[in-house]
Amino acid sequence: MKNDFYYCIAGFDIMISTFCNLRIDSALPSFIPFKLEKPVNGPFIIRCEVRTLDDVSSVELNGDLLDKTENEMGIIRLYKHNAGYMLAVKTNLWNEWHYMLADKQFKAIVIYTRVNGNNENNELSSLLRIAFSQSILKYEAVSVHAAAVYSANISYFFMGESGTGKSTHAQLWIDNIPDTVLLNDDNPVIRIIGNDIYGYGTPWSGKTACYKDLSFRLGGIARLQQSDANSFSLLRDVDAFISVYPGCSVLSYDRDLSNVMCDTLIKICQTVTVGKLECRPDREAAILCYENLVNQ
Repeated sequence: MKNDFYYCIAGFDIMISTFCNLRIDSALPSFIPFKLEKPVNGPFIIRCEVRTLDDVSSVELNGDLLDKTENEMGIIRLYKHNAGYMLAVKTNLWNEWHYMLADKQFKAIVIYTRVNGNNENNELSSLLRIAFSQSILKYEAVSVHAAAVYSANISYFFMGESGTGKSTHAQLWIDNIPDTVLLNDDNPVIRIIGNDIYGYGTPWSGKTACYKDLSFRLGGIARLQQSDANSFSLLRDVDAFISVYPGCSVLSYDRDLSNVMCDTLIKICQTVTVGKLECRPDREAAILCYENLVNQ
């Protein structure tokens, strides 16, 4: 039996169709704030079919291995598959592979995953995140690895390598800058609409349960670097681009997607204040960053 569910994330409509006994709200609890009450007719940037792992036996699982990532969470493998891509994911929670087949633009995807009662399905959410981050690229939007806050209806993004202190710095803003609230703690979206640029919350927020269907004009981006002293440097042009690029979600193997992402990022860096914050994890760092991003 087919069941259709509709969501709007960062202003983009997606449809998820289940062909199995999957309790969608239990499997994807972080998606609930983005769920649409009424069916929509599109256009959808993603049409996703969710099937069980039992169905995957009928699929040809081969292709050229493009990339392999391993970390404390598990393994992700990316393959060139027919006219698109195949992703295979195995987390440390479940010792089994989950698969996603996607066309070249990640507009039509099929996910083969575990169906297990009321359990949250992290693999399904992760595969949807990957598909979403690629499908939005051609619409002047990009998913970034960042912590994001909003203050006075303006959003601010903090980027940097894992362990740099993005979440800590976001909390310092919340603690020391009035009316500052967390928007997302891991994978917010930046989107160009007309002449304005906005930051969006998403269903993906790392280990912090912050799933907000909210958007605010983007006031600035700071790339963090740990230091014994606090200092802020304004970045422009190529320096700004190089600072933001590593945190953007794009398949570097796909030239078309990479090119449109770079075009979008150039526009973002030409419009939004971008800076480098060398900092300690203290109040002064938050105030310094705030004053520089707001006053430019």
